[in-house]
Amino acid sequence: MKTVQTKRKRSRPEQASKFQLTDSLEGLGVSEFLSRLASVAAFEERPEPIAWIEANRRLSPESSHEVGPYRFERVPYLREIQSTILAPGGGEIVCALASQVGKTELLLNSLLYWSALEPGPAMVITPDWKTAQSFSVDRVRPMLRDAASPAEDHELRDPRAIDSVFHMTLGSQMPLTVVHGWGASALAMRPIRYLIFDEASRLPLSAKGARSDEGDPVALAKIRTTTFGDFAKIVYTSSPVEEGACRISELYAASTRERWHSRCPHCGSLQVLRMPEMDFGDATCRCLVCGLRAGQDTWQGQKGQWCPENPGHPRRGFWLNCFASPFVRWPAVFEEWRAAVHQKEQGDYGQFRVVLHTRLAENFTTKIELMSKPETLLARREDYRAEVPDAVRLIVAGIDSQASWLEWLVAGIGPKAKSFFWTVVRSMAGWKATPRVCTGNWTRSY
Repeated sequence: MKTVQTKRKRSRPEQASKFQLTDSLEGLGVSEFLSRLASVAAFEERPEPIAWIEANRRLSPESSHEVGPYRFERVPYLREIQSTILAPGGGEIVCALASQVGKTELLLNSLLYWSALEPGPAMVITPDWKTAQSFSVDRVRPMLRDAASPAEDHELRDPRAIDSVFHMTLGSQMPLTVVHGWGASALAMRPIRYLIFDEASRLPLSAKGARSDEGDPVALAKIRTTTFGDFAKIVYTSSPVEEGACRISELYAASTRERWHSRCPHCGSLQVLRMPEMDFGDATCRCLVCGLRAGQDTWQGQKGQWCPENPGHPRRGFWLNCFASPFVRWPAVFEEWRAAVHQKEQGDYGQFRVVLHTRLAENFTTKIELMSKPETLLARREDYRAEVPDAVRLIVAGIDSQASWLEWLVAGIGPKAKSFFWTVVRSMAGWKATPRVCTGNWTRSY
């Protein structure tokens, strides 16, 4: 005879007590009623978020070389951000953070905490489907697998809780959907209480519908939080991108604008650690108050704090570069900066943008030199010695069309995108003169 073992379901006396309040309210005195209400409130009280995360969150080998219990003493600058995200109620939180400072761990901590203690439908939106898949498979699943056993009424470690790559159930009652920002239909699937935009500045400008573009994916997703009203929580995280096309910078500008200030180990003053105060030779940073220098470990060993530029704004905003992170060594950043500046001088801005955005958490800005005075422009003239300068590699022409005539400006493009202008052709014959301009010959010196 085959014996079948069954798993005994653990009793939950707390839930029985929770419903005793409604058994009989008639005939209760005021003191007895308040006592009954207080007993129920005791079961509803949530643990302190930071302590709960440190007790239950484990870093996974798939995403960290420091495997083991998560500790905020390693990343003290994340403590305030995490407490803000997990504070009761709703609101918006903007995190304009450099890469490798722990911003993804903030999101994983939040999902784990919500699933165990305050479940509600959640959605994470990423720039494309590959990052959505990676977030689900490489980050969320290992996080659930390695989490310490939470409260008895949440089976976070149950493998049956995962339904698919892009939709899963955290714990027993918190649906999580991971989607990319290109699909309008995916952004309109269900009501959402917890909405997370990962790498918000890299989301597409418009989501694609079945027949046409349907608008900003951020706006489309935010509409899904309407059901939960003031209890909806919206989190934006990203490193900045080019100025004028950066969502996270625009959101941060309309927030409390809080920056992490490190404390000088010599005089105790607070300042933001930035590149101008860095000494590449000995990898130290100069204090703006006392002028003394200290290395990375010394600066990061002091107690820093967040300082708002716009206190009182309903949207909390946090900005942080890489110099506060223990995971990024300063000498490595200096070497990246040197290489990026060298390539920039050669006309290649690619690496410079990368370092500026991901390390320094700053926007790339295209500087345009203004020449308001004619003599300033005339002073830049060069003697070409021929129609086409020697440095020209490509000849182009721009056309200005007027009502009764056309005007061509012929120019050449050289190294580092340097432009050379040498002739203007005006024609009253309209477009009939186009072949003459396009097939014309110009002399050059060799």
